[in-house]
Amino acid sequence: MPTVTTTVTSACASGVVTTQTTTQATPEPTTVKCESAAPATADKSEASPLVVYNWPMMGRFGAQFLMLDHVGIKYEHIESLEQIISVSSVFGAKTGNFAPPVVVDGDMILSQSYTQCIYIGRKAGLEPDGFCQFKAMQMLADIDDWLTNNFKPESPKTLTSSVYLKTFLEGKDGKPGRFAMYATMVEFNITGDFVFGAEPSCVDFFLTNQLDFVYHTVLQKLQDHTGTDLLAGFPKIKGVCQRIRALPSYAASYSDAEKRPVICKEEWFKAMGFDVSYYPLEGVIENY
Repeated sequence: MPTVTTTVTSACASGVVTTQTTTQATPEPTTVKCESAAPATADKSEASPLVVYNWPMMGRFGAQFLMLDHVGIKYEHIESLEQIISVSSVFGAKTGNFAPPVVVDGDMILSQSYTQCIYIGRKAGLEPDGFCQFKAMQMLADIDDWLTNNFKPESPKTLTSSVYLKTFLEGKDGKPGRFAMYATMVEFNITGDFVFGAEPSCVDFFLTNQLDFVYHTVLQKLQDHTGTDLLAGFPKIKGVCQRIRALPSYAASYSDAEKRPVICKEEWFKAMGFDVSYYPLEGVIENY
């Protein structure tokens, strides 16, 4: 085992100089491997279904809903504000989870959509050959940064300024927009029909849901206004989404889109007392 030798020299007030040498063993570096630990078959037991605490929409649990529906894992969707409050520390509850969505699977209680995607993807058996949980986590974060994090109330002006939105999407002064920069990176990481090859993983469902989200709130209206397909130069991304949307389970997930839409309408947020909007201000698209 490798060792590290440290020598410390010190002097006291009397002028005596002392030297102390220590030798300490250091651990061997560990090789980290990307290994799939998916079960042979997804657990579809109805004895103890998953419990999902989420608002009455797909929202940030959309990819997780799509995966559960795809493999037929039973779950209970709890939409009650009182019950959501009880599992979310953002509302004052004494709990280890900040905000919805929160998923409960026996003793496992998880918030944060990235973690939930990895967990449910594994539970559902959606870890194909070539799947890497570390790369998957990176891609979930990258996709979120590219899409939802740039089209939400706290984001910098994409929902409030036509000029800013145009710069973000198309670039300025000969430089490409950040939208295309992100999309180029995502496109590069898609290795086959899906991100990790021939079969879908949690990343493919997450990518599709995120695009559903921002097209529902902003980009479809913009495309109808300009006639420009922002994803025209990214055939792999479009292919992944087309294949996920072609799944029978996708249609089943949206079988009652009025009850569980991609995202709730502005009126719902106002009625709940949430002073936020995921939709562009009037004039932003029209003046693009």
